[in-house]
Amino acid sequence: MAYFLVLINKRIWDSVIPGWVEQGDLHADPLGNLRISNNALSVWDIDNEQSNLDLVLVALAANRQRIDKVEYGLFDQEIVSRLGIKVSDDNAQLAVPKANSFHKNLVELSVASLASLVNEMFKHLESYFKLEDEAKQLILAMARKQELVLENVKEPSMRNEITELLAE
Repeated sequence: MAYFLVLINKRIWDSVIPGWVEQGDLHADPLGNLRISNNALSVWDIDNEQSNLDLVLVALAANRQRIDKVEYGLFDQEIVSRLGIKVSDDNAQLAVPKANSFHKNLVELSVASLASLVNEMFKHLESYFKLEDEAKQLILAMARKQELVLENVKEPSMRNEITELLAE
């Protein structure tokens, strides 16, 4: 089974549905947790064996202002197919070139299609996190192997932090 990865706030997705929510419905917080822009949701294509997971996580972690924990969710790509949501290739321009081609967008999202997607994601999403130290170790390992291109790290504060850690 192939997955899509989406950045999330794990606390929201792991929460218990409040008692006031009717059976079969969800609370609205997961909707607000997804960053929708131009009617599209940014996701990352993760293969069946998750062999590209660390590449994608480092690309995302290095695209921040500083090294921090990374919270993410994985869900079966079949959900998107079953709901008839269109997927668009959209190569990213992040600091891990091997990861850039795994970036996709779920496009032409309406309120109804997004609500259906969130409902299915909430039922089936596997939520995970990498602690700050784990993220740091992954970033440094890829920087040492030159899979992370330091010059392509967009945030100067992140680039400086990685450079300092590599010099230790």
